[in-house]
Amino acid sequence: MTNETAPFATSTVMPLLTTIAVALASWSCGPTIEEPPTIELVEHRIEPCEQWCSAQLDPECGAIIEEQAFRSADECVQDCAAVEPVYAWNWGRRADGTDACAEEWIASAECMDALSCEEQRAFFRREGTSNDYPCKHELDEKRHCFNSEPSLERTDD
Repeated sequence: MTNETAPFATSTVMPLLTTIAVALASWSCGPTIEEPPTIELVEHRIEPCEQWCSAQLDPECGAIIEEQAFRSADECVQDCAAVEPVYAWNWGRRADGTDACAEEWIASAECMDALSCEEQRAFFRREGTSNDYPCKHELDEKRHCFNSEPSLERTDD
């Protein structure tokens, strides 16, 4: 390159390099695909939530809910076992991070898991006024625990 062509090269190359640099910088700062936020789970909740959610969302044996809150059992478990769930699961969360009603919750989930498909269907598809259903004792114990123990989940405490 001679001295006569150097100013031409500099005057055309520099703006081109500047344009490329600006384009690359704006592309790297542009919209990105965000990862879904990581949900912190409570370890002892996972198995009973899997038992409950699998039964509830089973297409043959579970509930028939037109506007289901969860698209899958995994999504249900993610909320059920979450430290801060979106929906009320009545674990009886205490300020120290423990669950007042874990024992009752686990017992009701184990009861549900032990039912046949027909029995699960009888529970999930029963009339709202029915007072006779599978796992009634375990579910009553869970409800009693939640209503009698102080909990961060209850607004009246």
